[in-house]
Amino acid sequence: MRWEEGFLSTSLFKEGETQARLLEPRVFVTDRWLDSAEQLLPVVEACVAAGGRSLFIVAAGSGDAALSLLIVNRGRGVLDAAAVVRARASGAQRTRMIEDLAVLTGGRCVREEVGERVEDVTIEDLGSARQGWATGTAFGLLGPRGSRDAVRRRIGEAKGELHQVGREDDHTRDKIRERIGKLAGAAAIVRVGAATDGDRAELRLRVEAAVTAARAAVREGVVPGGGAAYLACVPALEALACELGGDEALGVRLLARALAEPMRAIAENSGVDAGPLLHEARRRGPGCTFDVVRREWVDAREAGILDPLPVASTVLEASVSAALMGLTTEVLIRHKKPATAQNP
Repeated sequence: MRWEEGFLSTSLFKEGETQARLLEPRVFVTDRWLDSAEQLLPVVEACVAAGGRSLFIVAAGSGDAALSLLIVNRGRGVLDAAAVVRARASGAQRTRMIEDLAVLTGGRCVREEVGERVEDVTIEDLGSARQGWATGTAFGLLGPRGSRDAVRRRIGEAKGELHQVGREDDHTRDKIRERIGKLAGAAAIVRVGAATDGDRAELRLRVEAAVTAARAAVREGVVPGGGAAYLACVPALEALACELGGDEALGVRLLARALAEPMRAIAENSGVDAGPLLHEARRRGPGCTFDVVRREWVDAREAGILDPLPVASTVLEASVSAALMGLTTEVLIRHKKPATAQNP
């Protein structure tokens, strides 16, 4: 599982480290603020008593005294590593999400609203995982060792909550779906190999780009792929051009023409006549796109031909910016590709 909340302090890192990575950590989860060393001491003692040398803490916040206790115990060799990360700070589903994390790791969430105290923590309250990591903006656990039956029950409870929420409350429904996804999801390790170091580096960059695009799609949504989303914007631009005049109208028409080029290029590269295809695409509307592999029109969402919204918008913004720079400077530079040696 992965959360978009980062570590609370870098003081627990070794020199030169920018992120925490703990192997076989004991995991303590609470929605309380950790104020003092005396408050956190039972957690450290429970971790050591359970045979752990790494402690991963999820809490609402932490004071300097509590962090100092962890630093001292790490310096004395009591702990090999420690990290404190931020629990979700707000939202109606906050407590539920923190409890989900405790269930995943096989521990118990120490909750402030029911009067539970950190000072009363025992070995049974700590969860465990194969690995924990944290950066300034996110943290996650690999291989959490909670009971599968407990996780299934938790998923069932979340689905029950989803059925009780009204259809109009989209925010709460999305948060519950997010919880179900984190409880039922899994992490994957992608191993990249190739014949040469250069090929491997290129393939690795492609894999990383694909993962980044997938995360962007999950975070902000998707639009029809194959150039269909850009083409769907053309009618609105043509209508705007009719309202404008002079250079402004010309610029809008140029942008409208440019938005049709991605689909045109895809069609021409696949050996399809682009003219009739673009006309048919505009007639069918933005939900459809042309599958050049199967040579047929398909529903973009059902066929899985989709582009992450942030990727599509960023590409468009960068292209417009480059065009404006060219118009401003009245010069473009094209780098000539180096000549390659040809076999006799």
